[in-house]
Amino acid sequence: LGRYTLTASRAQNTIFQGMNLIGAQMQSSDFRKSDFRDCKLNEIDLRGSKLNGAKMSRANMTKANLAPLFFANNLQIVTDLSNADLSFADLSGCNLQKAILTGANFEGAILSKTKLHGAIFDISQLDDTQKKSAFMDA
Repeated sequence: LGRYTLTASRAQNTIFQGMNLIGAQMQSSDFRKSDFRDCKLNEIDLRGSKLNGAKMSRANMTKANLAPLFFANNLQIVTDLSNADLSFADLSGCNLQKAILTGANFEGAILSKTKLHGAIFDISQLDDTQKKSAFMDA
């Protein structure tokens, strides 16, 4: 499914485990409680998607775009990753600006150059190394 356009998909509680979704276009989709463990999600476009409670441990999300999806008249839909399991995921260069990350698990996640400007989360969710390597609001 890599590089395919799957915009506005509805796939709650779906198992994608281990799949190659590199560069897929999945904006404004509903993947609540879906399983993306061990997936290749490099450069995937998930802007404005619902990923509440998704399992994304060990996923490679290098340069993935999970920023808000913008529409006319300044309307925007933010990406919701509340209570998602991002443990040991590679989020290097990932765009999580304005994403809802409340309750997300970042244990062992790589946040090198991850963009977290305006994201909603508790800073205590990150360890000291993660805080130093991610781009956050001052």
